[in-house]
Amino acid sequence: MHLFLRDSFTFLFALGFVPLALRGVAIAALDGICYDAALLLTAVIDARLSRLPAGVAYQELLAARLAVGAETEVQIRFRNSSTHPVSLNHQG
Repeated sequence: MHLFLRDSFTFLFALGFVPLALRGVAIAALDGICYDAALLLTAVIDARLSRLPAGVAYQELLAARLAVGAETEVQIRFRNSSTHPVSLNHQG
């Protein structure tokens, strides 16, 4: 199972740690832990429901070195060995 984390997920996950910064308030810390646990559970459920159909595979082609802040070309190749057509929609 591949789990792709988007910037919005990372932001929401980090937001759950804000109550933990309020050390004097135990309820806020518990709320933050519950929030992050629910967010992780949602991400795992989404990953399981978003699986590729049987017979469809992909390969990621990345540069040998990745640099933070630098543009990097990433290629994703899909192969459909099933008899059914598959449509791909790019969201990003």
